[in-house]
Order: sequence, then structure tokens, then C-alpha cells
Amino acid sequence: MLGARVVDRIGKGLRSGPRDALLADAAPRGEVGRAFGLQRSMDHLGAALGPLAAAGLLAAGAPLRATFAAAALIGLGAPLLLALKLR
Repeated sequence: MLGARVVDRIGKGLRSGPRDALLADAAPRGEVGRAFGLQRSMDHLGAALGPLAAAGLLAAGAPLRATFAAAALIGLGAPLLLALKLR
């Protein structure tokens, strides 16, 4: 369990710096705080709605494999959407 937490924290540390740099670079001057606030709020919204959606699928009788597949498709959809919409 401790090893998993250590790996999780290392992964978060590797993601946070580049994400913050990209966000700060992409935001218009004077709007950086708003951009970071939006990113943080969307992160929290996803953290709240994701488990609720999974619980809803399971409560509706969806098999566990289908629930994981739905989560994977949503997770893969985000980078695809970014790739198609970024300047």
C-alpha cells in the first residue's frame, strides 16, 4: 500500500509541473488566475461526477467490465478532444 502511494505521488509530481506551465503559457495575460481556477474546478467536478456515473451504471445493472470500458473511453476522449480543438 505504501508503495502505491509513493508511485501515485511521484506521478502527480511529474504531471503537475508541465500541466501548470502549459496552462500558464496558454492563458492570456491577466487571465492566468482564471485559467487555473477553471482547471481546478473542472478537476474537482470530474472527481465528483466520475464515481457517481460509475455507481449509476452499476446500479442500472451494467457489468463491471462495461463500467471500466466506459471510464476508459471517457478518459481517452479528453486527449482526443484536446488534440482536435487546440490551436
